[in-house]
Amino acid sequence: MASTTTTTFLAILLVVAASAAPARSCSPRDIHALLSVKQALGNPASLSTWTPASPNCCAWDLSSNRLTGGIPAAFADLPSLRSLDLRHNQLTGPIPAGLVQGQFRSLVLSYNQLTGPIPRDDARDEINTVDLSHNRLTGDPSHLFAAGRPIGKVDLSWNYLNFDLSRLVFPPELTYLDLSHNLIRGTVPLSLERLSTLQKLDLSYNRLCGPLPKGHGVIKHGCKPYAHNQCSKGTPLAGCQDLE
Repeated sequence: MASTTTTTFLAILLVVAASAAPARSCSPRDIHALLSVKQALGNPASLSTWTPASPNCCAWDLSSNRLTGGIPAAFADLPSLRSLDLRHNQLTGPIPAGLVQGQFRSLVLSYNQLTGPIPRDDARDEINTVDLSHNRLTGDPSHLFAAGRPIGKVDLSWNYLNFDLSRLVFPPELTYLDLSHNLIRGTVPLSLERLSTLQKLDLSYNRLCGPLPKGHGVIKHGCKPYAHNQCSKGTPLAGCQDLE
């Protein structure tokens, strides 16, 4: 009975996708992935708005829905998906391989219980916003700032990321950077001096050492973004009078 119902539901989705306007339609691959995601999440009542008549394959907001378990790997099989918001749920386990990749303009997975490293996916140039804050992620996320990737907003705060910040080169398009409350070591990189469009910066509560660069791109943010760094090896971070 369950198999018959599933087959019927998928058939209806395929018909709707084929008849929808080209600019808004979901491909058969999208619809298969949509069904897989719903099944992987246990077909929760919070996803009842995902009906055959209104599949959305470009932007999904599933925030604050008490979702549990792992993030379905099928999310990575949606070529039309541009925005995914899973914040404020109870999702656990690693971020699936292929999820942090170029089809996204915005990926928000904050306020969950995700663990492990951030996948080294082959992201393209389209990605703009990555918010993975307030999880239990570990490892080195430097690949998010790879050369040629014009990422605009990155929030990785409140995790257990442990890497050397010293030689990281940030993209010039960066406008928001929060790496606070991690285990980041090294020194504040000189590349921060060249970020003229950076509006928000927070490197506090890490293990950064000094000296602090003197360039305008660093000091214009004041001292708060560099506070409460416990240098474990090297010269304590200094350069602001009220650094704690």
